[in-house]
Amino acid sequence: KYDSTHGAYKGTVEVKGEDLVIDGQAVKVFAERNPADIKWGASGPTAVAGIALTALYTPTGLVGQFAADLGFKIAYSPLGITLALTFVTLPFVGRTVQPV
Repeated sequence: KYDSTHGAYKGTVEVKGEDLVIDGQAVKVFAERNPADIKWGASGPTAVAGIALTALYTPTGLVGQFAADLGFKIAYSPLGITLALTFVTLPFVGRTVQPV
């Protein structure tokens, strides 16, 4: 609910069972030290790639720092959402066009 960079979050944040609920949207939280121990298939679709891309494009991220110097905001903007959706869905499109 509090962030040292962005300050206090104005929405609602609560815990329900094993989920973190942010503004009514449940987010699955895992307490495993080893990611290989997580049953990814049972937890539904993951957003790992989207989260990784978001981290790259933040103003302090590997790509975002150069964009910020040029005055572009990528993360948390329509451009960032488009980039994340493109990179997350592209492997599925490739597999559909050329089945394995």
